[in-house]
Amino acid sequence: MARMGKTLCQTAIASDLLVSVMAMRSLVENMKEENKGKMVNSSTQLSLARELAFAQHEGQYDKLGQPYIFHVESVAKGVAHLGAEYETIAWLHDIVEDTDTTLDDIELQFGARVRREVDAITQRPNEAYFETYIARLKQSKIAKQVKFADASHNLVRIPAFQAIDPDKAKAIEVKYRALCADLKHK
Repeated sequence: MARMGKTLCQTAIASDLLVSVMAMRSLVENMKEENKGKMVNSSTQLSLARELAFAQHEGQYDKLGQPYIFHVESVAKGVAHLGAEYETIAWLHDIVEDTDTTLDDIELQFGARVRREVDAITQRPNEAYFETYIARLKQSKIAKQVKFADASHNLVRIPAFQAIDPDKAKAIEVKYRALCADLKHK
């Protein structure tokens, strides 16, 4: 009986999520049409990036069971002092890797410059992490700062992750400490 209730609950949640995703896709399509060919100021871009991040990461959870958007928001706050352009890229930093949003979608909505920065911070499938991805990312001042904020936030969460998977937490800690040292000094 409890199993059936859980299944019904999961079905209801999945149905609600599907409706939300469909609504978001419609919103994105409308925004693309409205913004086609327009120059959008940085505060408008920032607001649009935040809205898109919340919509596209809806229903995603991190390894600690927290809504994934909390991480994205923390990264955005970590670079907010550098300006709206940095914060915009931070809101979008995982959107291509972790959602069905494409770089073409980003360009249509935000323009070529934002696309370049999001592309710089997006790891490609099967791409060597330090040798290729980080080397490419470091060519962009904005992507480098956003990635530093991303890695720093991931390091802050290591103690909580150690309770779940100590070995993986240690490996992640080593990776992000090396990354932060590399990004900070070059």
